[in-house]
Amino acid sequence: MKQLGEEFKKICAEIIRGTHFKKNYTTKVYVDQEASSETFSELMSKKLYREACTLISRLEQTAVETTVTMFQELAFDMWETVEKALNGDQSLCVHLKSVADCLQWVKEESDHEDAQWSPKSWDNTLEELISKHIREQVLTHEYKRKAKMNLKRHLEILEGNTLRNINKNKSLLGDLFIVYLECLSVCMLQHLSSLAKEDLNYEESVLLYRWGIEEHWRQVFCLKESNAFDALFNKWLNDTASKIISTGKKTIYTARREMLEEEMKWNIQQEPGPECNFNGLLKEAMDVLKAVEDLGDKLVSDVRGVFLDEVLQFLKRYNTFLEAKVERSDSGKQLCVPLRIVKNCQILRNTLEDVGDTLRVKSTLYLEIINIIHEIEDRGIKLFSATLKLTFKKPFKNYFTDNIKFKDVLQELQNSIEHAGIQNNKIVIKTELCVIVGLYIQAFFNYSNKIEGTSKAEAFMNGSKPLQNFFQSLVSDEVKRKDPLQYIINILNSQDSKSLETTIAFFSNDHQDLREEHLNAILKIKGNISFTEKKRLVYFIKHRKSDHQEDKLFFFRDIKVKPFCPWCCVS
Repeated sequence: MKQLGEEFKKICAEIIRGTHFKKNYTTKVYVDQEASSETFSELMSKKLYREACTLISRLEQTAVETTVTMFQELAFDMWETVEKALNGDQSLCVHLKSVADCLQWVKEESDHEDAQWSPKSWDNTLEELISKHIREQVLTHEYKRKAKMNLKRHLEILEGNTLRNINKNKSLLGDLFIVYLECLSVCMLQHLSSLAKEDLNYEESVLLYRWGIEEHWRQVFCLKESNAFDALFNKWLNDTASKIISTGKKTIYTARREMLEEEMKWNIQQEPGPECNFNGLLKEAMDVLKAVEDLGDKLVSDVRGVFLDEVLQFLKRYNTFLEAKVERSDSGKQLCVPLRIVKNCQILRNTLEDVGDTLRVKSTLYLEIINIIHEIEDRGIKLFSATLKLTFKKPFKNYFTDNIKFKDVLQELQNSIEHAGIQNNKIVIKTELCVIVGLYIQAFFNYSNKIEGTSKAEAFMNGSKPLQNFFQSLVSDEVKRKDPLQYIINILNSQDSKSLETTIAFFSNDHQDLREEHLNAILKIKGNISFTEKKRLVYFIKHRKSDHQEDKLFFFRDIKVKPFCPWCCVS
C-alpha cells in the first residue's frame, strides 16, 4: 500500500508539470480518493484547468461519481473566472489561456457525449456566458419605434458600445477573444433581426441596412470569415432588402396618390394656386432612389423597378383623368391649366432622363413611361393651342375692325408662362408662335376689308411689330429670318414685280404649308396684280422643292380662306 501511494505521487507530479501519462504505462494503479482530491484541489487553486481535466480523465475508470463532481466543480470555477474577467478583474485574465486550453482538451480528448454534465457542453456554456455579457454591456438599449425612439441615435449608441467593448476585450480575453467575436456577431445579428421586424419607414430601413453592412465589415476585419455566419448575415440582408423595397413602394405610392388627388382637385377648381406640380412626387421618388444608390446593383435595380412601376401607374391615372375631366370641360379657357400640364411633363421628363443617365439603363418600362409623358404633353399642347385661339381670336378681330391694341393680351400670356416656369420650353414657344402668328394672319384675311384710317399694309405692319417684339428673344435667328409676318409685309409693300417675285419665291420655300389660296388672299389684299402675273407668282408654290426638315414651323396649316374667284385678285 505504501508503494502504491508513492506511485500515485509520481503521477500527480507529472501532471502538475504538464507532462502526459504514458499510454504504455502498464502498472495498475489504485488511486487513493483522498490523495486525488488533494491533487485536484491543488490544480484548481492554480487554475490549471487542462491538467485538472487530465487528472479527472484518469480517475474515471475507478471513481466515476467522484469524477462527475470534479468536472462540475471545475466548470463552476472556470465560468466564475471567465465571468469575473469579463467584468474587469484583470488579475484573472491571465488564467483565460488555461480556460482556452481546457476547451481545446475537451475537443481532443473527451468522449462524454450524452451526459448533461459532459465537458462537451462547455463550448455552449461559454458562448452563453459571453453572450449574456454582450447583451448587458453592448446591447444596453432596447429599441421600440412605437415609443418614437430615434433609430439613428440607437445605432450610434450601439456602435459606440461595440467598438469600446471590442477594444477592451481584445487584450483582456486573449485566446478567448475569437469566441467573444463569434458571440458578438451572433448577438448583433439577432438584434438587427429584431430591429428589422419593427414598423420601420423607408429611410429607417435603408439606415438599418447600411449600418448592418458596415457592422459586418467591422467584424470581418477582426474575425476571419465564417461561412455559417455569412450565410445567416446574407439571409438578413435579403430580408432587410425586401423590406426596403416594400417600404420604398409604399413611400412612392403614398406620394403619388396624394399628388394625383391634389392635381385632380386643382384642375377641377381651376384656380391659379397652390403650386403643386410634380416636384413633390419626384422628390420623394428621387430620395428613394438616391438612398440606395451605393448599396449594390441588385438593390438599386429592384428599387428602381419599384420607382418606375409606381410612376407608370401614376401617369396612367393622370392621363385618364385629363382625358375624362380636362378635355371634356371648358378648362381650356384658362391658360394656367394646359401650361400646368406641360410643366408637369417637363418635370417628369427631366427627372426620368436623369435617372436613366445615372443608372445607364433604359428599360422597356422606362421607355413606356417616356411615351406616356409624350402623350400627356401632346394633350397639354393641344389644350394650350385651343386656349390660345380662344384668347387671341377676339383681340385680333378688334384690332383690324376697331383698331384696338392687343399688347395687354400678350403681356398676360407672358405672365402666365413665366408663372408656370416654362418660358424657355421649346414646345411651348413653338406652339404659341405658330398659333398666335397664324391667328393674326387669319384675322387679317378675314377683316382686312374692315380696316379704316390707314392702308392695309400699314395696319398689318403696325400689328405685326408687337408680335415680333414679343418673340424677339424667344426664337432663333433662323426663325426670325423666315418670319411669315415680314414676308407678308414685304409682299404688301413691294413696288416692282422683280422684288415681289423674289420675295414670294423665298416665302414659298421657307413655308411649305403656304397654299395657293393663302398667296391668292395676300395678292388680293395687295391689289393691282394682273391675272398673268398672279399665275406666274403662284408657280413658285406649285413647283417648290419639298423640305423634309423635322422641326418645321406651321403657320398656315390651319388658316382657312373663303372661296373667291381667281380673277378677283385683279383690281
